[in-house]
Amino acid sequence: MRWSIFYQSWRSILKSRFLQLFLATFFSTLLLSHPLFAFSPPKTEIRGVWLTTNDTETLLDQPKLEEAIAELSRLNFNTVYPVVWNSGYALYPSAIAGKKGIQPFVHRGFQGQDPLTDLIEKAHAKGLLVLPWFEFGFMAPPSSELAKKYAKWLTQKRDGTQTTISAAGRVVWLNPFRPEVQQFITSLVLEVMDLYDVDGIQFDDHLSLPSELG
Repeated sequence: MRWSIFYQSWRSILKSRFLQLFLATFFSTLLLSHPLFAFSPPKTEIRGVWLTTNDTETLLDQPKLEEAIAELSRLNFNTVYPVVWNSGYALYPSAIAGKKGIQPFVHRGFQGQDPLTDLIEKAHAKGLLVLPWFEFGFMAPPSSELAKKYAKWLTQKRDGTQTTISAAGRVVWLNPFRPEVQQFITSLVLEVMDLYDVDGIQFDDHLSLPSELG
């Protein structure tokens, strides 16, 4: 008799648990299959190229730039990332940097054009997206105007030293916890978005800190 009661009790529990699990699975599947919750992978994969300061002649000469964009399109690239922030300098006519006493390092095109505007027009004509690239992030050379004029913006290690070694050589780092630094970088990003017909912004891993500076 005792075994019968014990068996019936566990059978009842198992049935109840099974029913709960079944209902939970059923409704979860039903809910997740709804278009509102369904995950859909991007229809077009990103195939991008970073345009650095290493080959400025291509970016400054309209015929060479047009040829380069046409070649990227032919090779099925669909996104370009032109650098706009490097070594503590804006590489476009930045009023924000100018107000801080940091003259933008601006190249005029060989034909007198704004290279970034020219690039955007040519890329969009071929169906490529343009996402300006803030390459150096919080990083800057110690000799840059940014580092010299705004030494209080820099962070440091426990021993008081400020530099680290990177692929760009010896560098210092802006302290991202300072409101002035946050405002400065944010203002540059918004300025690029306002001045140019861009499709987004590309940030670099330098928009974080080496652990010894945190």
